[in-house]
Amino acid sequence: MGLEFSDGRRAEIGAARPYPDDSAPDALVVMSAGGGGSDRSWHARYWVYPLPAPGLVSFVATWPKFGITEARVEIDPPPWIAIPSPCLLAVAAGRGRFEQKCPRRSHPAGVLDAVRSIRAHHAQLTSALADRVRSVRDAVRDGGDAHAARRGLVAFLDDELMPHAAAEERTLYAAGRAAADGRLLVEAMTEEHRVLAGQLAALRKQREPLNLALSAAQIESLFGVHLFKENELLLPLLLDTGADLRTLLFDTHHLLEYQ
Repeated sequence: MGLEFSDGRRAEIGAARPYPDDSAPDALVVMSAGGGGSDRSWHARYWVYPLPAPGLVSFVATWPKFGITEARVEIDPPPWIAIPSPCLLAVAAGRGRFEQKCPRRSHPAGVLDAVRSIRAHHAQLTSALADRVRSVRDAVRDGGDAHAARRGLVAFLDDELMPHAAAEERTLYAAGRAAADGRLLVEAMTEEHRVLAGQLAALRKQREPLNLALSAAQIESLFGVHLFKENELLLPLLLDTGADLRTLLFDTHHLLEYQ
């Protein structure tokens, strides 16, 4: 499956370029935003950057095994989709250089420190998750105790990562949902929390070592994409709207402390 803009830019789902970057700032990027289903049906959501050029947007699919050489659906995007948030697009293109690329504006003392604290905590979660996923993978590869490694990963997800997700839904996400440009982004990110919970439930039931490693890798991959959106899209959006990130950070920690 793939996506094509009217100006000829195109991208395939699962292509090598996972994120926007400065080497090709106008390249079309399609990233997974979660999904789910069963052996009879499946749904998926995707995040697309940048906004489409004027004209039709084409969704293209091929499935040679079932005789589908090419299926194409074209839509004419509504006019409002061409009205971007300058701050959001600058961050997406610059991958983290928020202060340099967004329009300059002043923030109350301590707000940028709150952003750095939130991102630092995200980095700690990412590192801790990677360590536990690596333990599962190494145990499977070396014939070690994969189930003991799985228990360590599940405990981390239960005690650290999922409570963090739930707390942010009540603080950062609530503020993002209230912003004019934030509702769809927050809805997609909240759905990713539901997908993570489903993957955790599946991980608990896995008994085959190879499937353990695959489940762990899926969780790590989804969480990485999820944090990219939170760090580089949601936080700049909240800054741009003037949200009190110091209070939101305090409330998040308070919720985690008393869960």
